[in-house]
Amino acid sequence: MDCKSCGNKFKMYEIPVDERIYGPFSAIFSCPHCAVLLQADKKIRILSMIGIILFGFSFLAIFLNKIEILDVNLKLSLTGLILGCICFFVSLINTQTEIVEGIQLE
Repeated sequence: MDCKSCGNKFKMYEIPVDERIYGPFSAIFSCPHCAVLLQADKKIRILSMIGIILFGFSFLAIFLNKIEILDVNLKLSLTGLILGCICFFVSLINTQTEIVEGIQLE
């Protein structure tokens, strides 16, 4: 990841798990170089949510089509499934962070 404050690069595994604050869609952690609180960039959190939602709805549509409850276009559902995976994996490899204000790590 790239620290927005000092510009140094670091890996997420360098930060001990007990020093992270896990939220619903992102973790808050301190930079190992300058100790500023960071989290994943907002665009990346939104992209990962879109990916998860696309994947979930497409998987559900394919499943309901297989058990003949819902009649859906299989090509469209597979396209949504693939796009959901791509969005989610792009959000995993992104390294942008943003500074968190107003929270103290103990």
